[in-house]
Amino acid sequence: MTQAFIVVRAPDGSLEQVAQPTPTAMTEVWFATPDSPLNAQARERSKNGATSLSVLQWEADVLKLWAFQDGELQFEYDSSPSFATCTITPPVASGTGDLAALFGRPASSAAVARLLSRKKGLGFISENQRLAQLLGLLGVNTPASSVA
Repeated sequence: MTQAFIVVRAPDGSLEQVAQPTPTAMTEVWFATPDSPLNAQARERSKNGATSLSVLQWEADVLKLWAFQDGELQFEYDSSPSFATCTITPPVASGTGDLAALFGRPASSAAVARLLSRKKGLGFISENQRLAQLLGLLGVNTPASSVA
């Protein structure tokens, strides 16, 4: 399944999911940056005290995440940074934000960090499963597959 969506956590803790057009080519995912259209919308939605998470997933192979708070990039993640070159490298996360804490779930911080650092095959076999587990840890009750 290929999908793109934004999850917004309002200052009052309420969550909203916003479906986006599904990527039709791997290049839409591979070349996505913090300034891409999806992320520009997520950045805008994070202003005024909100936190937003933009998600791009390509089939079962690649998961990319960007978290914004108050319009600033806090966290970036790529599950398969060398996918296009057909080499295997571990996932890469960067930024100063703790994703679980940004979503009001600081008790899940260690579990989120472990999940995002694992290579496929260690607790999940596809990025769809990693994403579903991540959303559960962040308190997003709707499975990722129903957002598309």
